[in-house]
Amino acid sequence: MFRNVDLEKEMYSPIIDDISCFLKEELSIDEFPENLLFKTISNISKEWIALGDFTFYNGLFLDEFYTR
Repeated sequence: MFRNVDLEKEMYSPIIDDISCFLKEELSIDEFPENLLFKTISNISKEWIALGDFTFYNGLFLDEFYTR
């Protein structure tokens, strides 16, 4: 994964905060629990993800981060 946390905190923070606020207040959507994000689902596989390595992250989001 190519996640750049520094960019998220510095450059994208205002945008992420605005989107998060909108989702919570206008659409009543809560954040996905971070403790479950990388929990494996043992009986699912996908293309290059082996059985036992599939996570909620793989099921909900892209497999890579694109933050430059």
